[in-house]
Amino acid sequence: IFTFLYLAYHTESIFVAAVSIWQVCMSLLLAMFVYRIVFNITYFRQLHILLVFVILGIGADNVFVFSDAWKEHAAVSARDPNKKNDEKNLADRIAFAWHHSMSAVFNTTLTTAVAFGASITSPIMPIMTLGYYGALLVICNYALLVSFTPCVFAVHETYNKWTTCPNVFGFCCKRKTTETSPVEPDAENPTSKDSSPSVNDDEHTSKILRKY
Repeated sequence: IFTFLYLAYHTESIFVAAVSIWQVCMSLLLAMFVYRIVFNITYFRQLHILLVFVILGIGADNVFVFSDAWKEHAAVSARDPNKKNDEKNLADRIAFAWHHSMSAVFNTTLTTAVAFGASITSPIMPIMTLGYYGALLVICNYALLVSFTPCVFAVHETYNKWTTCPNVFGFCCKRKTTETSPVEPDAENPTSKDSSPSVNDDEHTSKILRKY
């Protein structure tokens, strides 16, 4: 619950936080498929279940890195008047966030997977299988992050640029009005038509000043 709440706070979106938690759960299932079906390892005990908390931290950290790169591009685009919030800018934003975050995420994933893989050499069965499942879990989470997380941010950005509420509320708000009607002067209010002083007003003011 804390991981979900902090993801929602950091990414400013309940939608992104929920899908990120779902992505971590899917990495657990995908790693279990490879562990049981591909490697044909049937040993699974309570020690392996503790890896859920490890992958929650790793998965949330990876989303934080991508989210920071996503926000960085938004800050750069806001200072550039030539950039518009269109599909081309969204594609540039995805490419920018992907290239600026995936190298760092890959390095952390590689070192963590190697650390778990070192346990494979252990002669103790629980430790050895823990190394297999832990390494697979980290790799599967990275694969989902590379392929799925950019799509989640793109969908969220495409929808939320039409909403009027803060992003943290996700999909609960009404759409913005994209067109504004021009303000017409009020026929009953003559000052709204022309507020600049006229020549006659200046002459009248000068006559009053001469009297005093």
